[in-house]
Amino acid sequence: AAAAGGGGTAGTAAGATGGGIFAAAGTKIAVTVAATALAAGGAGAVVVSTQGGDDGPRAQGPVRLVPVAARVVTANQPAGGSGAAASQQYVTISGHSDPALEKKINAALRAASDKGLATYRSEYAGREDVQEVHSTAQVTLNTKRYLSVAYGFGVTPTPDSFGNWVKNFTSDSAVVIDLSNGRQLGVGDIFTAATLQPAGLSRLAGVLKKGNDCLNPDAAFLSEPLKPFRIRPADLHRPGSAIQVTLRPRALAFKISVEGLDMTMSSQACQITSATLAADQAAPFLNPDVAKELRAATPTPSPSTTP
Repeated sequence: AAAAGGGGTAGTAAGATGGGIFAAAGTKIAVTVAATALAAGGAGAVVVSTQGGDDGPRAQGPVRLVPVAARVVTANQPAGGSGAAASQQYVTISGHSDPALEKKINAALRAASDKGLATYRSEYAGREDVQEVHSTAQVTLNTKRYLSVAYGFGVTPTPDSFGNWVKNFTSDSAVVIDLSNGRQLGVGDIFTAATLQPAGLSRLAGVLKKGNDCLNPDAAFLSEPLKPFRIRPADLHRPGSAIQVTLRPRALAFKISVEGLDMTMSSQACQITSATLAADQAAPFLNPDVAKELRAATPTPSPSTTP
């Protein structure tokens, strides 16, 4: 132009919220804690505190990789000024062996949600048919090495508004972080150099569009010349790009904004579509470390939120 489940425990995020667009009086915060965090080869029990962490001294030498706990924070903000009412979710972690890196990672996770939601709050402020704007958060992978989060953004209409126009105003953002150094993985960290060449992107597009009607529009039913699905370097896993990528246990998931691509969109229902490749299918396109984590990971319990 936009996700979380499972059981958890809600509490007050006394120190977990930091700054951001909800750092204002009257903002209500709830935290949901994932009871377990999964390492690359299995589960590891983790005790998680809902209080803000103590930065303490930075660890010296190589970072010790341990399972971290991920939690979803929900914040509600009333309408005011130039912003629409909003409900925000974002992810934070605890239990990292390096407190300074943990702080850096949490800042990156919060910033991605803040940035997307701030745009929606500004664009939909003052509209009588909008009840609130919202963001959702889903931890899609949590291993000792990588944390992957999918953020979604959208609009909640007022109860008396008509039509399904709201479906046309959603967007997605993905954050993948290397827990060993706190870096966000860019497209060149996830995919091989060969994949990012024209021939490699063409092969990837060919795999993604198999069985996906939105990526295979039928020219016979189009009112304009057919422009087929293809991937340009700028389309893939960059901030604001049309294709966002998340890591999953034994899979690689793509959220594709067809409207944002240089291709023909067959219908409004195809504004956003999804595609998922099994780890073995995705591996030829991926850097070895990423492929290894996907193949070894086991499903992560999804934190859920409670009011």
